[in-house]
Amino acid sequence: MLDAEQLDGINRFKASLKSEPTSFEDLWLAQPALWQGLGWSQAQLRLWLRCQPGLNAIKTSDQVRYQYAKGDKSEQPDLGEIIAKIVQGAGKPMALAQLKSKLPAGTLVTEPMLKAAINQHPQLVMMGPMVKLI
Repeated sequence: MLDAEQLDGINRFKASLKSEPTSFEDLWLAQPALWQGLGWSQAQLRLWLRCQPGLNAIKTSDQVRYQYAKGDKSEQPDLGEIIAKIVQGAGKPMALAQLKSKLPAGTLVTEPMLKAAINQHPQLVMMGPMVKLI
């Protein structure tokens, strides 16, 4: 389960990929505490990078560099904002499973990611299995 510190670390990491192309080795060495805290191996980080929408893998002669495409899906509102809009549109608290089914197509999230986004959002709260606007 991701805690708030790990989610913040991932968000900072993703923001760093918007500036310039970075090799996998540099990505791995730049955040050792984050990868260790998540319990990720290099193979797991490579898989996660491949699953990120809008993240391009630019192959050069000797390595692969990663960078988000300008103006791509990486600039969508954060998950907490998406959840808040869905709950607001429903007009009542929603079960987490129901909320997950209402996320935009192509949004890949786990239940711990949803819970972390809800806990970080100032207008959302979990009440048992329900997500509620405050």
